[in-house]
Amino acid sequence: MNPKYIKIGITAFLPLLALALNPLGLASVQNFLFAAIVLGIALWATELADRTLVSVALLVIFVVTSSYVDVTLTRIFSFPLSANFLTIVSSFLLSAGVVNSGVAKKLANDFLNRFCSNLTHLVIVACLLNALLAAVIPQPVPRITLLGSIYFVLLRDQNVTAEQKKAVLFSVFVTATTTAMILKNGDVVLNAAALSINNVDMTQTQWLRYMTIPTIAASVLLVAVYILYQRKHLNAKLVMDRSKSEPMTRQGRITCVLMLVIVALWVTESGHGISQAYVSLAGVIIMFLLGILKTPDLKSVKIGLLLFLTAEFALGNVLADSGIAASISEILLRIMPSSDNVYLPLLLLTLSIYVLHTLFGGAMGALAVSLPIVNALWGGVLGPEVISLTALVLVTCHYVFPYNQMTILVGYGQKYYEFRDVMRFAVVLTVVVTIMIFGIYLPWWKLTGFI
Repeated sequence: MNPKYIKIGITAFLPLLALALNPLGLASVQNFLFAAIVLGIALWATELADRTLVSVALLVIFVVTSSYVDVTLTRIFSFPLSANFLTIVSSFLLSAGVVNSGVAKKLANDFLNRFCSNLTHLVIVACLLNALLAAVIPQPVPRITLLGSIYFVLLRDQNVTAEQKKAVLFSVFVTATTTAMILKNGDVVLNAAALSINNVDMTQTQWLRYMTIPTIAASVLLVAVYILYQRKHLNAKLVMDRSKSEPMTRQGRITCVLMLVIVALWVTESGHGISQAYVSLAGVIIMFLLGILKTPDLKSVKIGLLLFLTAEFALGNVLADSGIAASISEILLRIMPSSDNVYLPLLLLTLSIYVLHTLFGGAMGALAVSLPIVNALWGGVLGPEVISLTALVLVTCHYVFPYNQMTILVGYGQKYYEFRDVMRFAVVLTVVVTIMIFGIYLPWWKLTGFI
């Protein structure tokens, strides 16, 4: 049978099943909304329909049904109303400026080619650069957008296949996930949210003690598994004449200084109080005034990706505000057993967040829904600190679809890799992340007295 027909059958069957069986016991409008969300996720996953059209259709359904399920328009359009929206748009344009000025090519030629002789080396260096950048740029989107553009420029000039390019570019975004947890400020949004939702207060020193060493080990494991997984696509050599090094242009020097100032302001945001979004926007305006960016560069802002992100953020908010998330929570509370043993609650916590994260799309939505449930079940056994950090590791490192992880979604939106590339790796990733929890984090937390 043609695989396309199988996809069509599954895609049509899932929402019909949700409508017919109504497994959550929802009211009619809620059930319709749930079925629409299931259909939207299925269409995104199977790519049977254009991603942007599906996103727009979901947003229309959310708006039309909002008054019936007490969901406000502010919650539906929370993403374009947030500072993250401006940061992401500005990051795309800043990256375009870095490419236009020749800085990306200069860095690729003089740095990456100096230390990397093949594609496997590029994967390893991507992890190291992600870790270093996490120390100075506290928001994953701008740093991964810049790093992705540098790698893209390097690979564009190499004689490698499309599959080999995808394998390397995907690694840049894969390794950006774990490295964001090495430091507490590696992801100022998600890391802080995992603690604040559970009312956990943790200092930088405590974070270094409980998270830094195991996260470095987890990053090494992830890189090793990824290289093994992509081994047939990482066997190509890099071809570059290292004896020639072109001088940086005037625009390149200006861009370097400008980006250093922007990064410095990003790092010191807590001191001066100027939002990362406004700093990024100011950098974009200066690039336009200096001619580094021009009107055609506005095309680097992916409108389809922004609509997709808007729908993805709205999806989590709608599930929470409409009462659908509460219905799922009640079912989980009924079927999940309690236990005084650390290992069973941790295993059930891991499995439940895998499911909730996949269903609820974004990491933030999964945290908001799962943490109250887990606390009610096993808070007395594991403690809120362990629950928060375990949930953070799971929603940061594990994903089935691109929209489960913002970092992965950015690379997908740039068309560096495809939806199916993420889904194929998800099978391996599920095993790897489970090993991270029980083979790295749990032993370390026992050793340090955290659990």
